[in-house]
Formats: sequence, structure tokens, C-alpha cells
Amino acid sequence: ASLHDRCVHRNAAGAVTPASSRMDASMLEPPKSSSERVVDTRFDVMMSYRHEVLRLLAAILAFLLFGTALFWVLEPNLSLVDAFYLTGVSITTIGYGDFAPQDPVTRLIMFFYSLVGLGFFGLVTAEAAKLRTIVGSYVDTTPLVIASSMLVGCLLSGTLIFSLAEGWTLHDAAWFSYVTCTTVGYGDISVETYAIHQSSHFARSCLSPNVELRALLRRKLGKVLVVLYSIATVAPMAVVMNTIGQHLRRQLGLGTADLERGHPKADIKWSSTS
Repeated sequence: ASLHDRCVHRNAAGAVTPASSRMDASMLEPPKSSSERVVDTRFDVMMSYRHEVLRLLAAILAFLLFGTALFWVLEPNLSLVDAFYLTGVSITTIGYGDFAPQDPVTRLIMFFYSLVGLGFFGLVTAEAAKLRTIVGSYVDTTPLVIASSMLVGCLLSGTLIFSLAEGWTLHDAAWFSYVTCTTVGYGDISVETYAIHQSSHFARSCLSPNVELRALLRRKLGKVLVVLYSIATVAPMAVVMNTIGQHLRRQLGLGTADLERGHPKADIKWSSTS
């Protein structure tokens, strides 16, 4: 084709249109303002972060289900729900003490399994630090307010869940939520405290079979809720701990590691504080 043919274009009606007028639609759009560019950057960061979180959650779920099946096979005295409960409180480092491996081989396997679980715990903590930075870029408030809101949300949700599921008082449910989401796990209160098998004679003489079955289902449901609650609160509580740690660094005059506002994969810059 000649130079003239390359510089013109015939439309459907046969009219000749210069190639210079056939510009891309995006080139005709007015330039974006700085605020619009910031919004686009934040959206890209959030989408990237969401994909990372979904991959991590899928890996944790697969690891949890693998451990459940493994310890269910290795410990014949555990039901499937009990194995799920044991696995969950182990990888979240809660360890109430109501369930523990008994066989020496199972204990050895749990040792290595828990080490991998600690690795996942560290990954969640790192992702929580990114979450703190991203939320701070969206919300015009202090990190202390964000952390306090997450802490209150964890405690209130746990109090509501366990008071309804276990029939506990609000005080006991709040205390259990605290020792669970902070992974303290004293073991003074656990979902077993509601179990009717504490007195089998009482169950046979005073409870109808339907009531006994409902109580058994409630006890099993409580164990599942404990695992789900403990996993769901790992990230928010990691944000709380990260905020407290940063505050202590400033108070002690140590160096602080602040992620640049922007992409969560930004390099860490160390700076000294007064």
C-alpha cells in the first residue's frame, strides 16, 4: 500500500477519513486528576491484596482439613468433630488442654504439624500488617482507633456467638472470647463445660432422648464455632498486636518499620523516632 493509502481510511459510506482522526477512545478522554489516580491505585492494591488473602485462606482451609483427617485416623477415640477441634486449637496456638494427642506417634506428628501451623500463623500476621496499612489509607483515622474497633468487634461477636450457642452468661462468653481471640487459652472455660455427659445418670433420668440429642448437637456445634471463630479473629487480632507493638516501639525509642502507603508489597523503610 502507498503512503496515501496508509494515511487514509474509507468508512462504510466511502468517505475518506484521515488516519490521524481515528484515535483510540482512551486518548480522547480528559486526563485524570490526582485524586482519581489515587482511587485507581487503591483499587488495584485492594484487588491484589484480596487475591493474596483468598489464596492464603484456601491454603489454611486445606491444611486444617488435612490435619482433621490425619488425627481422626491416628486417634481412634476422637470423633471427626473432635479431630477438627483438636486441629483448630493446635494451629491457632490456643490449646485449651481439654483435648491432646495421647499416642507417642501422634504427638510426634503433631509436633511437626504445629510447626507448619505456626508458619501459617506468621503469614496471617504479615498479611494483617498490610491490612493495617491499606485500611489506614482508606479511613481517615488513627491506627489506634482502627485497632480498638477490631478488638471490640472480635469480643462482641464472640460474646454473642458463644452465649447463644453454649447458653453461657455474657460474662463467661466474653471471657471465653477473650482467651480465644488472644490465644491465651487458660482452659478454665471450654465448650465441654456445657456437655451433658458430665452426669450420665442425670441425662438418663431427667432428660428425654430428644433433649439429650439437642444438647449433644449443641456441644459439637460449639467446637466447630470455636475453630471458625479462632481462625476468623487471627487477622484482626494481629492488627491489634501490630498496633500495640508499634506504639511500644515509639515509646521505647526503637526503630519503626513503616510500609509505604500504596502497594502492600512496598519495601520496608526503617526510620528512627524521637
